[in-house]
Amino acid sequence: MTPTTAFDASHIAIAASVGGTKVAFGGVNRAGHVVVARPALPTPDDEEAVISLMVEETRAIADSVGRASVYGVGVSYPECVPPIEIKNIERN
Repeated sequence: MTPTTAFDASHIAIAASVGGTKVAFGGVNRAGHVVVARPALPTPDDEEAVISLMVEETRAIADSVGRASVYGVGVSYPECVPPIEIKNIERN
């Protein structure tokens, strides 16, 4: 999917970091400042729970800043974790 507008001062990018012991979520603006930080949560034990947590936390951030402000979402897996298959995640 190609964005229709450039990343500007009104947008934020949502970031998720999934580690072996905790999962962290936040939102940053174009200047790189953290505008939303959610408390880190323990990493769930199963893949479906990880995906559910990512959807839930991403939606919470998007709702707090206004969904129209969200330019994109990035996920990192800094720990050595097996890849997961993402299926049918609604874009709501």
